[in-house]
Amino acid sequence: KSDLVRSREVSVDEGRACAVVFDCKFIETSAALHHNVQALFEGVVRQIRLRRDSKEANARRQAGTRRRESLGKKAKRFLGRIVARNSRKMAFRAKSKSCHDLSVL
Repeated sequence: KSDLVRSREVSVDEGRACAVVFDCKFIETSAALHHNVQALFEGVVRQIRLRRDSKEANARRQAGTRRRESLGKKAKRFLGRIVARNSRKMAFRAKSKSCHDLSVL
């Protein structure tokens, strides 16, 4: 909440780090000051559309090539995500996605 700067429990940097670790977006808002509220709603809609379009494109791509991922590769990918979530610094470096730009996935 950007209107309660002095009584803030979580710093902006901490919020951004958590967003990176949990693979989600971060935006500071204040309903009282009408700060970033519209940007948040627009960003949520944009994220929904981007994810939907991405899933549709992946489904079309996979329909042509029915390759199965090996169990070893699945396990390695899964464990990599768990390790990254448990180590904030490692996850922050590993992820190149923007946690504050709502116009990208």
